[in-house]
Amino acid sequence: MSDSLQQRDGDRPGADVASAPAPVVEVRGLSKSFPGVRALHDVDVAFHGGRVHALVGENGAGKSTLIKLLAGAYLPDAGEILIDGEHAAIRNPRDSAHARLAFIHQDPQVIPSLSVAEVITLGLGYRRRLRGIVDWRAMHATAREVAAEVGLDVDLRRDVAELSIAEQCLATIARGLLADARLMVFDEPTASFTDTEIQNLYEVIRRVTSQGVAVVYVSHRLNEIFEIADHVTVLKDGERVASKPIGAFAGRQALVEAIVGRSLAVYEVKEHTPGERVVLKLDGVSWRDAVKDVSFELHAGELVGLTGLVGAGRSELAHVIFADHRADAGTIEVDGRAMRLRGPSDAIASGIGLLPEDRRALSGVMTMSVRENLTLPSLRRYLLNPLLRVVRRGSERKRTRELLEQLDVRPPDPERELSTLSGGNQQKVLLAKWLNANARLLILDEPTQGVDVGAKQDIYKLIEQLAEQGKGLLVISSEIEEVITLCKRVLVMREGELVADLDHPDEHRILSACYGVAATEPVS
Repeated sequence: MSDSLQQRDGDRPGADVASAPAPVVEVRGLSKSFPGVRALHDVDVAFHGGRVHALVGENGAGKSTLIKLLAGAYLPDAGEILIDGEHAAIRNPRDSAHARLAFIHQDPQVIPSLSVAEVITLGLGYRRRLRGIVDWRAMHATAREVAAEVGLDVDLRRDVAELSIAEQCLATIARGLLADARLMVFDEPTASFTDTEIQNLYEVIRRVTSQGVAVVYVSHRLNEIFEIADHVTVLKDGERVASKPIGAFAGRQALVEAIVGRSLAVYEVKEHTPGERVVLKLDGVSWRDAVKDVSFELHAGELVGLTGLVGAGRSELAHVIFADHRADAGTIEVDGRAMRLRGPSDAIASGIGLLPEDRRALSGVMTMSVRENLTLPSLRRYLLNPLLRVVRRGSERKRTRELLEQLDVRPPDPERELSTLSGGNQQKVLLAKWLNANARLLILDEPTQGVDVGAKQDIYKLIEQLAEQGKGLLVISSEIEEVITLCKRVLVMREGELVADLDHPDEHRILSACYGVAATEPVS
């Protein structure tokens, strides 16, 4: 981070919360425990109107627990929540909404069958007195006004499910403004946003805070914290370890050290030479309008990055290789053999593993145990009697414990429900299932999305070890810094086409390929 940016952060108006008026919302001595886990212990935090207060920490640090206590999803074991200096009994989500607290999540909480106008005005009562008929004209007039305020320019009669994630996020912000929210919590809102959408969100947040609303911003992307936050509170192992103006942190490294509790060096992947064996070969592969005539080779022990702007076709290509989408044209070869992959089961049998972008919906079964998730693709190996489908639980548990120890999954409990683990530990489990399946080719789509800085380095180390073991890896990421860190060779897609195959690229060359400009031209 440059000195000029550090100076700007320190001089930003309102950066010094000590001089601010009384907090809008405050938590004092808040504690919450679950069986075997102390999620939050004696935490004090104050959120002020007109300020953006960042809440950061590793996965499992207590951020989500604090948010759920504010939302009324959990009840505290000790401590209290104060609204405008008065004790507030928030026992359920209705109490939280009554206290005018609004929540904007990574996956917007919307009812897909409702129109945009209905989502914005939900719960605000636009009914005529007679026969409970909805006053649609009044509803749309109100929704149109507040939608314009947050820059949501869509047909309000459309189903909200038809909107992009960013547009759905704006709809939930509009609903919060219409409900006269005194505090808005943004929980990892930009995970699926383009750069332009992120900048638009920043403008909306600045507009919201200018109206005196307190904003809590949760993100693992530290560049966002330095861009938007006035104040930062760091949680670690359920406790508050730091809380100060953003300008008091001497750059990203200082904030990283506060989050992980130690100095964290920049990760560097060692140079190694891939093998001669071609693990994956694509020749003229196409699928609908999303993937167009893509050809490339990937060797054993090679770590190849795949990037591009949102909508470039990266994830669609991953699902074509995994046979989740059936290619319309072209051939896919695995270990030199042309494959007729009729579905994911054929891909798994061919030694292909896919870690999808959306781990909750497409990768892990959150209500199943760690053991069940980890052995799911290779369950046949543990069958005592294939006809009766009897599973050898002892062998299954033994192998699960070995992999949990190898990958440092915490807690290392095979029977723990996957949903109860932090994002970083969930990702390790879902990687482990492909190790257990002996996959020779791994496609990792956004492998560190929603993962804290410490767990991110653990995953980087594991990816590097897999390449050293001779596995072929295709790492898909929207973070250019990530693909440069991990990969010495980077493929770039644009509008469904593979437009560049770069050796040892820098950010400028990758962005030039993404935007379709010559590498000598500046990319804004």
